[in-house]
Amino acid sequence: MARQITIPVKGVGFPNRDARLHGKISRRFELATCQPGEAVRLVAEPGNPVDPNAVLILSARDVPLGYVPAERAPLIARLLKQEGGVPAIFQGMAGTTAFVRLSLDGSPPVLPPPRPTVETVEEEPDYFTDPPSPFD
Repeated sequence: MARQITIPVKGVGFPNRDARLHGKISRRFELATCQPGEAVRLVAEPGNPVDPNAVLILSARDVPLGYVPAERAPLIARLLKQEGGVPAIFQGMAGTTAFVRLSLDGSPPVLPPPRPTVETVEEEPDYFTDPPSPFD
């Protein structure tokens, strides 16, 4: 069985540092153009001044999307160094949070099945709530 995990993309609200390489494309704008299943690339940043284990997530267009969460970064950085790469795809957005799917064993990552949607129940036509109490 394939070993795959879904992780959130951290730092999507921050601007991209090098405007010369990526123009003025914001991370959020680039995330809006990503499609579920689209390949993303993971790049270790051992010279990162904040975290030497930092792993940058790049879109298929090589625009930075954000970073691997700090608690997962040491494992992913080690796999990048040992294996030469970690296959990853863009999974989707949930509100303002982006998610990517990683394969830890080198197999192609696969999107998980969609979660069932919760159906809203319509109110009964003959049911009325009590009016608010004047004592509340």
